[in-house]
Amino acid sequence: MLSFNMHHSEFPFDYYLVVDFECFLRPPSIVDDGDQPNVDAFHVPSGFCVFRVTDHESYRTDPIVYSGDDVMGKFFSHIFAEAKTISLILSRNVPMAALTASEEAGYDRTTICANYKRSFTDDNQKTRHHNHVTGKYLFPACNSCNLALKAAQM
Repeated sequence: MLSFNMHHSEFPFDYYLVVDFECFLRPPSIVDDGDQPNVDAFHVPSGFCVFRVTDHESYRTDPIVYSGDDVMGKFFSHIFAEAKTISLILSRNVPMAALTASEEAGYDRTTICANYKRSFTDDNQKTRHHNHVTGKYLFPACNSCNLALKAAQM
């Protein structure tokens, strides 16, 4: 029997890095290996722009623009620093805020996992899935999905 257990892959990510590179073309060189000449032209990065996008306004960043020496080294240093920062943000564990009357009524009516689309069972009970960064209630999820949807730590 084939099954799918990567339910954390079904949930959209809260944080994205938007990246743009600027490059120039190095003039082509002609390589004549005896058969047919090959023309090789290369894109050489001259700069980049990166910014963090998220629905959580306080965690957005303004664009970081770099142009100069060692573009790729500076880019990777910035990306690894962003990965650490995002990991720290995701490691927060804010308790879930109280549900509104409407959220509580919706939760009580729900009979299937909003993520897995299967009925809750005694072995896989209904839970209140919430965002651990904000404390905001998200949806009713089975216990397995609730645990699988935890943000990956870097």
